[in-house]
Amino acid sequence: MRSFWWDGLFAEGGETVWFQFFTLYALFLGAGPGLIGVLTSVSNLASAASTLPGAAFAERTGRYKAIVLAATTSARLVFLVLAAMPWFVDGASAIAVLAVASLLRATLGSFAMPAWNAMAAETVPERVRGRYFAFRNFGRQAVGLVLTPLVGAFLAQAGGAAGWQVLWAGSAALGLTASLFFARIPAPSRRGARGRSPARAGPLSAAPLLEALRDTALLRFVGSMSLFQLSVMLAGPFFSVYLVQHLGASPFWVGITAAASPLSAALSQPFAGRLADFVGPRRLLVASNAAIVALPLFWVVAFEPWHIVAVNLIGGAAWAGAQMASFNFLLASAPAKRLPGYTALYQMTQFAVTFAGPLAGGLLIGAFGFRAVFAISAAGRLAATGLQAAFLLGEAEPAGEREARQGLALAGDRA
Repeated sequence: MRSFWWDGLFAEGGETVWFQFFTLYALFLGAGPGLIGVLTSVSNLASAASTLPGAAFAERTGRYKAIVLAATTSARLVFLVLAAMPWFVDGASAIAVLAVASLLRATLGSFAMPAWNAMAAETVPERVRGRYFAFRNFGRQAVGLVLTPLVGAFLAQAGGAAGWQVLWAGSAALGLTASLFFARIPAPSRRGARGRSPARAGPLSAAPLLEALRDTALLRFVGSMSLFQLSVMLAGPFFSVYLVQHLGASPFWVGITAAASPLSAALSQPFAGRLADFVGPRRLLVASNAAIVALPLFWVVAFEPWHIVAVNLIGGAAWAGAQMASFNFLLASAPAKRLPGYTALYQMTQFAVTFAGPLAGGLLIGAFGFRAVFAISAAGRLAATGLQAAFLLGEAEPAGEREARQGLALAGDRA
């Protein structure tokens, strides 16, 4: 599992510029808030469309490691295209290249996600998943914490096309290093891990998704999370735009505010991992999402860039708990041989609402302004969290989830 940990560190380093500074780069190329919302929505639609083929291919072939390695490496090579782009195109053509890059990366990432989840479930024993992924996420957040303000400071000094070229080339180098570490992870035996060899003949089908649709507990989880994610994406893509255009943040302050999230996430990861193992992912998910409800309201009352540092410190810890809980809940709820199908259903619905959210958010911002949309986002998050509390806390835990939690509690009593 050591190579898996190093893969996470370098992968985070390679994705920092893309995830934390994508909006700033799009603004640099000349895109406005409406176009940024469309880019985000279309990319999420591509993600939703590629998840089911990825799940079907993973279940049909069982070659989880090969699928993940090929898709993630290809997505990281896109950074080299962005690094070379200023030598060939600019203006509207550059925005078009960025749009294609975003679509390609979204498609490849979602195609690989069912295989990645299945491989993670087979690689990391259930009894230590919370603590292991907390430790892995701690390392990732630490990398983001260091790199994000450095990137912001670098852009403040060399924010032209050449500066962005250096950042994209560095992202490619870090990402490809992550691929090298991932290639060293032993591939679990398909027969030993799943009880049978995967079928390798016949066409790909929607059978994995159809089987997942029969699980009513999963549907409740997916439905409430979809409403929550829709509410998040009404405002999420526009926070950075608001930070730059309305709060007057420089690239340096964009980096500082973005670094606050991985700082608090890194500090809270060990605590979140223990909570996921001892109290279960259901309770942790509801508690974390309850904290996330308030975040857009804090943006409403913020009037200086440094105010967002405090907002992101709270948000980083809350999102760390929510992501840990939802990931562990999905792994614990799905039958081992059907994890790709369960992942596909979850990812497809999440990406479908993240397609609709930015489009609706962009229209609402044009009609009512940023702060009104932030308030609407908070109301939707509150409603979704209430549904999660009713659905998840009111139903019985899966046997595997309950036994793992009780075993850890017993071990803790004996320590």
